[in-house]
This record gives sequence, structure tokens and C-alpha cells, in this order.
Amino acid sequence: MSKPIGSPATTTTSRLTWRVIITEWALDSYLTLKHAQTFTDQEYWTVIRPDVERLHDGIPSNDPKFASSHFWGPAKDSCR
Repeated sequence: MSKPIGSPATTTTSRLTWRVIITEWALDSYLTLKHAQTFTDQEYWTVIRPDVERLHDGIPSNDPKFASSHFWGPAKDSCR
């Protein structure tokens, strides 16, 4: 039986992880960015997609890449 959206996926060694669910909003955002040619197909397959797949085990991720301060960039709001 699947758990409700937003429910904890697992608890391992006192570490709570949350399942990552690709939402309609995320897919629409991806398509908008792709249509605007914000990134190339090569950037998608070599940078973006591998980083998304790192979330496969849930949030927070144990992947060391997410612990790097150089991984995270400043958020940009195009509406302002």
C-alpha cells in the first residue's frame, strides 16, 4: 500500500527521509524552461538529470554532492 503524498518514506538510524514525487508543477516548469532553451539537451542529460536522480533515496539525500556549498546556487525569481 502506498503512503500518502508528503508522508515519511522511511526512518533509518533515526534519520527521517521523505519520498520525492515529481509533480505536475515540476513537469510544467521543466517544459517551460526547455521551450525557452534555458538549457541544452546535453546540459539536461549530463548535469540536471543526474542531480535529480540523486534524490531517488529521498530527502534529505546522503549524496555528498548535496552537502557541497558549491552545488547550491542563488534562487532567481523571474517575476520581479
